[in-house]
Amino acid sequence: LDDRGSLWNDRLEPASEWTERDRVELELGAERAAFDLRRPGARAALFERLMRHAVEVPPHRRDDAVAAATRALEVEVDAERLFREPDYRPLSTDQVRSMAASGLTEFASHSVSHFLMARLDGPERVRELEASKSAVEELAGAPCRAFCVPGGSYDRALVELAHSLGYEAVLTSDDGWADPAAGTWNRCGVFADFDAYRFADLVHGPVVDSLTRLRRAVRGA
Repeated sequence: LDDRGSLWNDRLEPASEWTERDRVELELGAERAAFDLRRPGARAALFERLMRHAVEVPPHRRDDAVAAATRALEVEVDAERLFREPDYRPLSTDQVRSMAASGLTEFASHSVSHFLMARLDGPERVRELEASKSAVEELAGAPCRAFCVPGGSYDRALVELAHSLGYEAVLTSDDGWADPAAGTWNRCGVFADFDAYRFADLVHGPVVDSLTRLRRAVRGA
């Protein structure tokens, strides 16, 4: 947003892509992880592992962990360089409010610290949910109705707490359909390797399975 620095997760993906090292070995907590960056998919795997580590690190230590990773990768990721890339350039406040006012876009909360919520105690959970909801509503000028769980980490108590604080839905990283009874919206991902039948199944339900059962029923009639 206006005049802000880069967020920690903004820095990890380009660091994984921009590093000129062929191999890297990192200390990630108690684990050492090695990556041969010449191999297909290695940079994506590196980014995924760095993100997982950063999410697990307590918020007050996260900037240090990200700085250690970028030093190990021997790459500088500052806001000036980062925001020259359209994919990483943040929206302005005016853009956010214009999008929210259009009725085509809704902004949701993703917590304040992006820590694993299931590991937080009750008061910390309340702070993360209330402060992020308030910030989104002030920025967008519209109600913040949904909470997107950071890192896929949640439990039943978190879902119930979010609803008690005014959220209407909790968006998870679980695969599957929305479950209104449980108060959660799960993730239905659309990926590059989906064919038309798989996409149809996702959008309309199990079309292929239904047609197969229908054919069997007709043959058996």
